[in-house]
Amino acid sequence: MRELSNAPRWVAIGFLCGLACLAGLGAYSIWSATRLGPGLGSDSAAYIAGAQNLASGDGFVWKMGPADVRPITHRPPLYSVLLASFEFLPPSHPVGALIGTRVTGMVLFAATIALTGWLVFRLTRSMVIGLLGAGLVLMLLAWTSLQVSPSRTASQLHEQVPVAAVASLRQVDPRGNLFNDYNWGGYILWELYPAYATFVDGRTDVFSPEVFDDYLRLWAAQPGWEAAIERWEIGVVLLPPRSPLVGALDAAGWQENYRDEQAVVLLRPGPG
Repeated sequence: MRELSNAPRWVAIGFLCGLACLAGLGAYSIWSATRLGPGLGSDSAAYIAGAQNLASGDGFVWKMGPADVRPITHRPPLYSVLLASFEFLPPSHPVGALIGTRVTGMVLFAATIALTGWLVFRLTRSMVIGLLGAGLVLMLLAWTSLQVSPSRTASQLHEQVPVAAVASLRQVDPRGNLFNDYNWGGYILWELYPAYATFVDGRTDVFSPEVFDDYLRLWAAQPGWEAAIERWEIGVVLLPPRSPLVGALDAAGWQENYRDEQAVVLLRPGPG
């Protein structure tokens, strides 16, 4: 603080205001980039679910279903404890753990920019260089946040997952359990649960080896796939057209409900 107190008052105030403005711009860039919601991988989904369950008094657990509650053992609980605090805000100002991730990101983003500028100033004793350092961090982090902006994310989402095929399933009454491509599991779970549960997804720690053995058998239509269909009571299939199971089910008389270049939805034939 000595270097700051030795400077003219208006210069010191200008430096601090500059840091605050840069930090505010960083916070705004995070809020803008995540206005459709935070990016959710298996880790972030587990932390948010853990926070919601902590707040409801159920503990640091992941609820797979009404009777299937599993403790979260592979992730430290501190972040979930922080997010759980957002669940206790009064109803007049509801936030919740999901929005809490955005608020937390904004605060950490802004703090990183401000602290970088302050540390550079302390090392160089130059307010100008301190502001330049904070500005450089802002540009780097803002560029990163733009990579997950809603417009870019929507475009990438349509390239990576079958948005239209999943939307078509909302109009279909389930005729049994869903069999899905592994790479699409997280998106399907997010969009369709609880109407549909995934056969597999990225949460590899919650599925048994038997599930993955049958997944490979079914996807490739290897010997025994018919028995696996019955064993898992599969009535809806969502797979890429290249999957051998798509051709096998076509030949077996399953009904094609949707098809495009990315995905095919097949339904088990109804009775009669």
